[in-house]
Amino acid sequence: MHTKIKKLRIERHFSQVEMARRLNVARQTYLDVETGKSDIKVNRLLDICSILDVSPLYLLLSDDDARLRQLRFFEGHELTNEINRRLEDAQKYYEKARNDTRNSAVA
Repeated sequence: MHTKIKKLRIERHFSQVEMARRLNVARQTYLDVETGKSDIKVNRLLDICSILDVSPLYLLLSDDDARLRQLRFFEGHELTNEINRRLEDAQKYYEKARNDTRNSAVA
């Protein structure tokens, strides 16, 4: 997963410093994610996916993973759509909670 994150970051012309800034973490913390030295929590994964404009499933599954081929085959399938809806709901919930936390810190 970390190699995909790095590849996507480079394709989108983001520096490590820019990614760290967008994630509100130190550059070294982001570097540890990108090099696979640290695990990625769900909320961080959702943030990275949002910044890089990719699905969490894309990052979680390897390109040669049979499950990814099945998901591509079943694109538009009801189960795939449900998984994507739930991931989107989780991301919206997290973003709302993060914004609520920021707003309460300002107040």
